[in-house]
Amino acid sequence: MTELIERPGSWNLKRALAAIAGVATLVAAAVVSLGLALLAPVGMIVARSLARREKTPLTFFTSWLGAAFGVCAALIVVALVVIATLPSGTIASITKTADSVSTASNKQPPPAWIDRISPGASARARSSQSNANPRLLRGFTIASTVFGIVFLYSLLAMVIGTAGWVPSLLLTYAFSGRWIPPS
Repeated sequence: MTELIERPGSWNLKRALAAIAGVATLVAAAVVSLGLALLAPVGMIVARSLARREKTPLTFFTSWLGAAFGVCAALIVVALVVIATLPSGTIASITKTADSVSTASNKQPPPAWIDRISPGASARARSSQSNANPRLLRGFTIASTVFGIVFLYSLLAMVIGTAGWVPSLLLTYAFSGRWIPPS
């Protein structure tokens, strides 16, 4: 496999175009992600220093993971700040609203097409709702909400991290002549 390495001192058209494209895409990603994409290069630098300390090579995957984790850490900080600055009683209000919506939807009968597909399904659904344990339902609701938030944050961190990782690779190539800096 041939390596895409040029002499670090040489500056050519490809590297100049990579620098222009890297700056343009990093600025665009920073604007779209409200500045969070700027933390992807910081995560890549941390990944590089960890790889250097462990004496392992920095790969595209580990640099991408560093970018995603850098953005994920920033997203967690943003979420904690937002939660800390909420007025008192907001979470209780959200919980109360969700409970009232759930109660209202439980009182509505299932649609008629369910009985056409599976006769007796409506009666089984009504009987299972009356036997439901409220503590179990609340625990399941909290667990699913936490799982959904973690999944959403992970997905968002991957997307924003990738949006900051690609321009960082372009800028690394433009200034060092390599796609991944040497370890």
